[in-house]
Amino acid sequence: MLNVNFIILGAGIGSRMGISIPKQYLKIHGEYVIETIIKTLCCDFLDLTRCEKEYNLKSIVMTFGNDSIYLDEIKQNIEKFDKNGLVSYVRGGDTRQISIQNAYTHIYDEIYGIRRQSVDDNSDERKRRHDTIGRDIFLIHDGTRPLVTSQLYYDMTCKTEEYDVCGCYTLSTDTIVELDEKMEFMVQRYNRSTSVCSETPQGFRGYIMNDIYVNNWLVNPNETECLLLGQIVSGKLPYMIQTDIQTRKLTHFEDIFTLSAIRTFKMKKNVLILGGTKGIGLCLVEKLLSYDFDVITASRDAKNIESAHTYIRERMNIELDVHKCDITNMEDIQKIIEHVNTKYGGVDVFVNCVGNLKIKNIEDVSHEDILNVIQPNFIGAYMCNKMVFDDMKNNKKHGLIVNMGTSGIEGNREGQSTYVFSKNALMSISESLMLEGKKYGISSFYVAPRRTNTEMRRLSFPNENTSIMLQPEDVADNVMELILSNVGNISEHSTVWIK
Repeated sequence: MLNVNFIILGAGIGSRMGISIPKQYLKIHGEYVIETIIKTLCCDFLDLTRCEKEYNLKSIVMTFGNDSIYLDEIKQNIEKFDKNGLVSYVRGGDTRQISIQNAYTHIYDEIYGIRRQSVDDNSDERKRRHDTIGRDIFLIHDGTRPLVTSQLYYDMTCKTEEYDVCGCYTLSTDTIVELDEKMEFMVQRYNRSTSVCSETPQGFRGYIMNDIYVNNWLVNPNETECLLLGQIVSGKLPYMIQTDIQTRKLTHFEDIFTLSAIRTFKMKKNVLILGGTKGIGLCLVEKLLSYDFDVITASRDAKNIESAHTYIRERMNIELDVHKCDITNMEDIQKIIEHVNTKYGGVDVFVNCVGNLKIKNIEDVSHEDILNVIQPNFIGAYMCNKMVFDDMKNNKKHGLIVNMGTSGIEGNREGQSTYVFSKNALMSISESLMLEGKKYGISSFYVAPRRTNTEMRRLSFPNENTSIMLQPEDVADNVMELILSNVGNISEHSTVWIK
């Protein structure tokens, strides 16, 4: 069984924050930011590794800086949940790399005891310990990213075991350009589809850490990208995991409000998603589960229910709470709302991903064609929104309702008159719920993505170029960020466009 060690960097002064308190020592919901990170490791990650029986959490080392007046209180708080004595504290340095080196030296000397006097005279024992640390796994994480879940830490651990060097990234929502040295003229534009934002945590095998921080391979103590050093030493390209808002870093003062809102949302533990067994809905289910939310989803198709259940079990080792439900059947809707009330205490967030598209010109549309689109897209959606809204109101939930729509409402499209009509009507429902929900603290949003590479789209337009479309994951990322950023913030604008 491999050992896993964490280095949590907390020695920075946070000059960009513009305040006198280092940002890792700010509090969100009564907890220091860096304390929240260590609590997740000592509790959730430790439980996860014990459950999986694949890794042993051996140590957590937190670095601290010169301004350590908060350290005693943080230690006292951490002692309450560090029942196994995993956490130790090491003074950091003037740069990121020196802080990592100080922490790793402590692990090498004290945790593994490789250079202790007691093993100096026993070369075989020293070699055994050195070989052990070389195989083991080290995750380096900023002390200003408190939202990372135990599941991401675990995924990073698994991929580090497989590839030796592992990082994570978020997609850039802006076009990235390079300027000249005087920061006056643009030199080049980067491809946004492949230029991403490198985040933490980052994982390394111990032999790489040995070479960088013990064997003096660290030639540039000012290097900020550890993955680059890992690549140079190992000769291997770092494996990269796409992540989301959970790796957001506390950098500027306004970030404290965003992180606080996200943590507030994380206290709301359940999300009901209709149409969550494939496409955008299934992507959103997976992202929500990665945040440790309770997710309840439903579909009227038994095959989709079984495939979604199997997919989540194999990907995440989670038994998905999935039900058979027809959005046009009021008894089905009532049953699933009652289930959420009984098991989870009421619906916190509702996401409607149900939609039916029938491509026919008006002259060819039959009465049956109209009903097949209008009933799920509008009538069923209307009643479902109303029933969830009533449930949130009765349970005094400051809830959130999200309806998945289409950018086609900007202007009709040939052969899609019934579909666009139904989605326009759904937008009106969302806007009404936004206005009427204010007095109850209930928010409502209509999400309008442009053409997206879903199964429904491919079946309806088999000759379209899917490479220029949005992917379901892109839309799910936007919906996830919308949910996390807007809970409790009643907006005047209920429609969100995803271009």
